[in-house]
Amino acid sequence: MVVPRDPSGPSKVDVAADAIHRIWERTRDNEYLDTVTGQPSTVRGSLQLVFSDIGTPNQDRWNAYDELRQQLVQRGIPAEQVRYMHEAKTDVEKARLFAAARAGHVAVLIGSTEKMGVGTNVQARAIALHHLDCPWRPSDIAQRDGRIMRQGNQNEEVAIVRYVTERSFDSYMWQTVERKAASFAQLLRGKINAREIEEIDTSALSAAEAKAIASGNPLLLEHSVILNEVNRLRRLQRAHERNEDMLVHTGNRARSSAERAAADIRGLEAAAPRMIDTSGDRFRITLGTRDYDSRSDAAHALAAWMGDSGLKWLPRYGHKDFGIIGRISGFDIHVEARSGLTTLDVTVSLPEVPRSGFTMPKESFLEAGLGLVQRIENRVSGIPSLLDQAREDLAEAEQTVADTQQRLGQPFRHAQALADAEEDLARVESQLAAMQDEPAPEPAAPESEPVELTVEAVRSYEPNLGSREGTGVPAAGDWSSTAPHSPEREPPGLRL
Repeated sequence: MVVPRDPSGPSKVDVAADAIHRIWERTRDNEYLDTVTGQPSTVRGSLQLVFSDIGTPNQDRWNAYDELRQQLVQRGIPAEQVRYMHEAKTDVEKARLFAAARAGHVAVLIGSTEKMGVGTNVQARAIALHHLDCPWRPSDIAQRDGRIMRQGNQNEEVAIVRYVTERSFDSYMWQTVERKAASFAQLLRGKINAREIEEIDTSALSAAEAKAIASGNPLLLEHSVILNEVNRLRRLQRAHERNEDMLVHTGNRARSSAERAAADIRGLEAAAPRMIDTSGDRFRITLGTRDYDSRSDAAHALAAWMGDSGLKWLPRYGHKDFGIIGRISGFDIHVEARSGLTTLDVTVSLPEVPRSGFTMPKESFLEAGLGLVQRIENRVSGIPSLLDQAREDLAEAEQTVADTQQRLGQPFRHAQALADAEEDLARVESQLAAMQDEPAPEPAAPESEPVELTVEAVRSYEPNLGSREGTGVPAAGDWSSTAPHSPEREPPGLRL
C-alpha cells in the first residue's frame, strides 16, 4: 500500500485516513431520521464504509485495519465510533452492530467483502464507501457498492472512492476484474455478433479506468474513455442500421397489404350489386339440393349435414375440405375443417366475397344452431361494411409505404462523431504501441517527490482526448454516485 517510488512516502492507508477524516468532519453534524420511529434522530453524524479484503485484524502482526483505525483516532474520530465488522461473530452481534450503525453510533465501519457484503443493511446514514483494495470478482465490487447504493439511504448524494497505487499489484488486480466483468457481460447478453462481444459494460469500464490510473500511464485512461465512446457510437450505428432494415421490412409488408386490400376492394365492388336481400320473411338459403325459407329449418338441416358429412366425427388433428355445401343470396357457401392450435377449427366462407370467412372451433360449430345460420346470412348483408374497411386498410397501407419511403435512407447522424472518435482511438493505440517499443525509463532519483494518489488528483485529471466539438467524449474522473432515489446535487461537505 506504499507508493513504490518512495517507500517513506504516504501509504494508501494514509491517503484513505485523510479522506475519511475530512468527510467525517464535514458530515458529523448531518441530521437523519430514526429508522425505527421515522422521527428526527437525536444522534447526528453520517456513516462511512471501508472495504479491504487484505490486512484484516490480527493480534500477532501489523494489519491495515488497526493502522487505519489508529490514524483515524489520531485525527480526532472517537475510537468507539470506528468499528470492525469482524467484531460481530454471531447473527445477534451482527444485528446489534447494524442497529448501532443505523442509529448513528458508528462513524466508520471497516470490513471485508465476505463479512460486510450480502445482508449488510446499514445504508440509512452511509455517506461514503471506500475501496482500499480490489477484490477478485466483479460481483464482489457490485456487492460492496450495493451496501450504499440502495433504497433506504437518506443521503441525497453519496461518494464511492477507489484507492490505487501507481505501478503496483493494484494494476494487475483491476485488469483481472476488468477482464472478468467484460466476459460475464458478454455471457449474460447471450448470442451476439462479433463486434458486440468486444464491448465492455459500465462496471468493466470502471475497472479499466482504475487499472489505467494504477499503471501510472494517463494514455491508458485516455484509451479507456475513448474506447467507451467509440463503442457507444458504434451501438448507435448498429441501431440505425437495424432501423433501416426494419423500415425496409415494414415498407414491403405495407405494399403487400395494399395489394391485398386493392384486390379485396375489386372483389367486394363486384359482389355488392349481386346481393339479394334475405332480411325478414325474404330469407332464402340452399343446403345440398334443398331450399329453405325458414332459418330454424335451415339450422336443423345444417345439424343433419354435420353428421352425414363426417364433420361431427372428424378427429382433433384431422383435415377435410367439404367444398361447396350450399348457396345464400346468390353466393356459394364453402366449408373446410383443419387442425388449429388447440382444437379442430371449422372455416365458413363465401368464395366470391372477399373477407367473408369466419372460423369457429368444431365444438362451437356443432352447437351453433340458429346462430350459425344468422352468422352466414350476416356475411352477405355485411358486404358494404367489408368494402368500407378494405378501403380504410388500403389508405393506411399506402400511407405506411409513403412514410417508410420518406424515412428510409437517412444518414447516420453521428457518423462524423464516430469517425473522429475512431481516429482518436487509432492515435492513442499507436502511441501506446510505440511506448511498448521504447526502452524502460531510468529509475527516479531519490530526491524526486513521492506520488500521492489522492481523490483530488483523480478528480482533477482530464486527459487530452483530442476530441472535436460535438463528439460527446466524456471527461474522466467522476468518482461520486447518486443514491437511487435522490435528486442530483452535491451536498455541502461531501467534496473530498
